[in-house]
Amino acid sequence: SLERVEGTLRLGAPDEREDAATAPPVDALGSLARAALPSLRSVGGIVVEGNDALAHLSLPALEGVEQTGVRVRFNPRLETLSDAFPRLVKVVGPFVVGGGQRILRRRERDERGVTRLVEYGRAPRHGNDVLRNVELPALVYGEALEIGDNPALRTVDAPAVTKLVALSLSGSAQLRSASFERLESLGGAGWEGGLALTSTPAVQLFTPRLATVHGRLALSDTAFADLTMLASLVQVNGFVVLFGNSRLTSLRGLEGLRSVEQLQLQYNDALKSLAGLDGLEVVLGGVSLEGNGLETAELPRLRSVDKVEVLQELNLRRLALPALERAPGGVFVRECEALEALAFPRLATTGALHLAAGSAPLPEVAFPLLREATGALEVAETLGSFAPLGSLERVGGDLRVRSSLLADSAIQAFVAQLRARRGIGGVVDATGVP
Repeated sequence: SLERVEGTLRLGAPDEREDAATAPPVDALGSLARAALPSLRSVGGIVVEGNDALAHLSLPALEGVEQTGVRVRFNPRLETLSDAFPRLVKVVGPFVVGGGQRILRRRERDERGVTRLVEYGRAPRHGNDVLRNVELPALVYGEALEIGDNPALRTVDAPAVTKLVALSLSGSAQLRSASFERLESLGGAGWEGGLALTSTPAVQLFTPRLATVHGRLALSDTAFADLTMLASLVQVNGFVVLFGNSRLTSLRGLEGLRSVEQLQLQYNDALKSLAGLDGLEVVLGGVSLEGNGLETAELPRLRSVDKVEVLQELNLRRLALPALERAPGGVFVRECEALEALAFPRLATTGALHLAAGSAPLPEVAFPLLREATGALEVAETLGSFAPLGSLERVGGDLRVRSSLLADSAIQAFVAQLRARRGIGGVVDATGVP
């Protein structure tokens, strides 16, 4: 008949944040096979953790978790959460289904004869070894939903949820489906929110209404070929990070994005172009491209960015930002041996400018409007002449030229040109220049 618990309902071993003197014994519920509280409607928090025999959990009347969230971890025989929370509508605090480090404790008596739980080690553990599915049919609002390190997990379904602060799916190699068909937004003030999928190589994500992410959008080690499951997305007020997605061939699905805080694409081996980001206009931080399979990298509408970094794009032939006007943090192009064209036709001012693409001169380099580099200018090979930088009037930092492609006389003439205009603010380190 229990209807309300103002504090935490705890089934199993104590949490690492609890004081050992007040936490229950480790083996208090170690043999519990079934936990059912049919009348419980409200609770401050729920911890179901470290129950070696627990196979069934049922809270059929529970509607709200009001304070510290839900944590279900280290229950090696728990097979399903499909009927555990059928009426749960709102969760305040994180909802965690997963693994992490298990705190190993034993009971000891101190010098005063008081029994305490004493930590004697830590061990990584799977979240719930045989858990196959997580279903939250009535959940409308939650803070962080974190599901990770459940090796047998196959499906996650929350069909009614419209808003979450954070959604994280990780370390579940068997996860096939994650469905959030009414989810409209992720994120919120005062929380590092967003969407993170990590080491879920088989998952298919279903978020047909997701429009805004206030926080990060991070996909790592997934099996996505494209991003069409995010086709409804129009706004990311945070980082977009795509790392190590070996099957990703297209960014199709991101056409609605106009502004992001940071764009990082790294080690996506099958990704050949940036098509799908054609509508991107503003990146408040930087654009970083590293170690992908890119053959072309064009952002046709990008007009404002702090920094552009392109590193070790070994197949890249063309890099073009035709609308970009300023990059205060600088433009850096390094170790792109196949590069043939570098086009920044509207760029007027940048921070540093580092050009070290490869050992051969690029057939096409265009900086026709560039007037000022407020930081250092470094040229290592890449340029066959200084003609692409003919409009440059000032270098605010050091000028470094290390290139066998440029004659000493050409370097001297370029330095003299800058000194005759608005000058060089730092040290000149260039072959043939005193």
